[in-house]
Amino acid sequence: RVLFIDGQVFQSAAWDRGMGKYSLALLKHLLADPSYDYEKTFIIFSDNIKLPADVKQTVAQAAPDAEILRADLAVPDDPCKSDIPKLQAANEAKLVELTAAHAGGHDFDFLIMSLFIDQVVSVFPDTAATSILLFYDLIPLQYVEKYSQLCAFPNYLKRYKTLFEADLIWAISQTVADDLSLNLGLDPHAVFNIDGAPIERAELKPQKPKMEVPKRFVLMPSGNDLRKNNVRAVQGFEEYCRQSGDDIELLLTSTFDDNTRRQLEAYSKNLRFTGNVEEAELRWLYERAEALLFVSEYEGLGLPILEGAEVDKPIVCSNIGVFNEIATDAFYYCNQFDMASIAGALTDAINADDFAAKKALYPEILRRYSWQHTAEKALASLQEKPTPTGVEKLRLAVFAPSPEGYSTVGTWSLRLHPALTGYFDVDYYVEKGKTAHRLERVDYLSSIANVYPATSFNERRYRDYDAVLYNLGNSEFHVETIKNALYLPGFAICHDTRLTDIFNGELSTYGYVSEERKQQESLLDEQLDNKLTSFLTSLVSRQQGLIVHSDYAQGAISHTLLSEVPIAKANLPVPVPKQLNQKLEDKLTIGFAGIIHPAKGLDIIEKVAQTEAFFDCNIRIFGLSLVGDDVIRRLETYPNVTVDTNVTDFAFQQMLREVDVLVNYRKDYRGETSAATLEAMRFGAVPIVRKVGWYDELPDKLVLKAKSPDEVIEKLQAFLELPAAESAAQAESVRAFVESDFNYQDYARKLYEFIAGQREAPGQNNEIARQLRKGAGRGKLLRLIQKQQ
Repeated sequence: RVLFIDGQVFQSAAWDRGMGKYSLALLKHLLADPSYDYEKTFIIFSDNIKLPADVKQTVAQAAPDAEILRADLAVPDDPCKSDIPKLQAANEAKLVELTAAHAGGHDFDFLIMSLFIDQVVSVFPDTAATSILLFYDLIPLQYVEKYSQLCAFPNYLKRYKTLFEADLIWAISQTVADDLSLNLGLDPHAVFNIDGAPIERAELKPQKPKMEVPKRFVLMPSGNDLRKNNVRAVQGFEEYCRQSGDDIELLLTSTFDDNTRRQLEAYSKNLRFTGNVEEAELRWLYERAEALLFVSEYEGLGLPILEGAEVDKPIVCSNIGVFNEIATDAFYYCNQFDMASIAGALTDAINADDFAAKKALYPEILRRYSWQHTAEKALASLQEKPTPTGVEKLRLAVFAPSPEGYSTVGTWSLRLHPALTGYFDVDYYVEKGKTAHRLERVDYLSSIANVYPATSFNERRYRDYDAVLYNLGNSEFHVETIKNALYLPGFAICHDTRLTDIFNGELSTYGYVSEERKQQESLLDEQLDNKLTSFLTSLVSRQQGLIVHSDYAQGAISHTLLSEVPIAKANLPVPVPKQLNQKLEDKLTIGFAGIIHPAKGLDIIEKVAQTEAFFDCNIRIFGLSLVGDDVIRRLETYPNVTVDTNVTDFAFQQMLREVDVLVNYRKDYRGETSAATLEAMRFGAVPIVRKVGWYDELPDKLVLKAKSPDEVIEKLQAFLELPAAESAAQAESVRAFVESDFNYQDYARKLYEFIAGQREAPGQNNEIARQLRKGAGRGKLLRLIQKQQ
């Protein structure tokens, strides 16, 4: 067996940062592990970027049995302007040639140690047996409102092509592994948490930095990064100094630009900036600090936490999942967005409150977080990676809302993509809506798949595919989808059973259907006397197959069909994280999430806020506001209510993590399945819903069901009175239910089996589809359609 390793991370600026140090330690311990059974190992460097002699020597010492290869790998001239896809294609070709020359005819694996580095373009050769990616975090995507302002952000997204080509991903924490599933829809069975360990400095003799160091200081390892939370950290430190009268100083390591430095100094005069320090100097600072302050908004792992534990220091840190993953009671946790909370945690840490008990937990933490353990987990994953589906893939065209818009169906379609690619070669036809809206999301779909405007689809393109998948919905993002579905038979996912709004709205406004056609559709509804659907009959009756997400939708649609169209039911998939955040306070949090609108039950959550029983609860209203500013201002006047509008997907996730009970009482039910409800349930939130349709199909033991708004209040009061152990058990059961029954892989498999089984089956709609693909004339097609009608 042969392993090729992309070593360009060691040639980049990351050499002096956490990525470089982590990669070097992992490399050393991988190759030294007894279970490492590659007969040959090659580390590849680019000829087009400097490789300092000391770096090359250090890498050679870490991997003495590996052979170093130099290759003419292209690198960006400008991280903002370089043509990344062009460089990716060039480097893929060069790596195919290089690996063929050195693999000796054997199968080989290929490991990329860091993907998102501006100075290099790392790719996989498509001839690798297993493509392995070491993955640090998704922070630029999660904090898109901050990082999208950087000029290199578009090129960051173009590297997602390589991320989605990985067969196996080594995540540096379970939190990162969860993020890849939650945000990208990657198969959790292909993502392995390998953890990490403190950077190895034991053999170094601690050395005092050349700068003047105060006698007493708190150490803050940070950097000039947008989500390091430096301002709040300094404000919290200054608040501690003000309250305590302590003259201790705060030492900030790493490099800060002049503007950031001046900004931080405006909040406190008790700061020292060390700049980048050598490893021996950093060890000296760790050993002499009174406490460690590390309150980032988010981290992939957070090596400073482990390094602080290694030298037995009190650690003040954010209450985020990855630090909870390390331990829930060994550190002084704070609300990283609240300077008073940071100051309080610093007070406890510097006073060493209960520190003996916390320090006693450090040895077990360091036993779990060791490089030997990390190497073992990484190598073991090679035997556990999922096997390919092995099916003959079908060519599939998917109609969906553009993922950059606010449509939930668009985001859902984006995250379904990795699972679909196991069964289909997929092209996307997307639509952005007809009216101007602030775009809510980042769209990387064009970096990982072929994407075309929905308006470009036609009869000729229809012939290129084995099947067409239409996502049918009731918003402006489904206009072109409905137009094509009406005359080009395919397989439709029915996200709504009522299409009244789009027929009366965009389809009429933009001339897609005439007034006469609308009247005919209404007449059909009247004749069929089906109260559960509207403006759906001719659309669903024309398809080769239908996919629904509930028994309710299946029953409603089956009664409106004019021809025999098969229907398959599959649960709407959502991934479930393994790692949750601990709660810092005991108050019950009641959430109202998604579209903020009266039709979603906004008046009910306001009534909850007005009810005395819930005055001591946190009531969080968050999502996309479709009400006026006056309504938002009124809601914000309640002392127990917090309102967040137009939140990012990541912020939405973070808020759902805090919810104990989700109120989702749909007054106007349209046959939909609620993604927000499932997303809350995966974090352990217990939903209270209207007893109707899909909501009523959820298990009675897990979900609170109400028949009226007044009953919502009663159910909430009863839940509030449950013993803590009972409500915690129900939350865990809710998570287990979603994890077992709602996942992308099962959904994609069911889609494939249904489409493959139905597309050649006898049936009028299938015959129309076959004749269309053969290029039959309009006369023959019209006769077939008339026969159907």
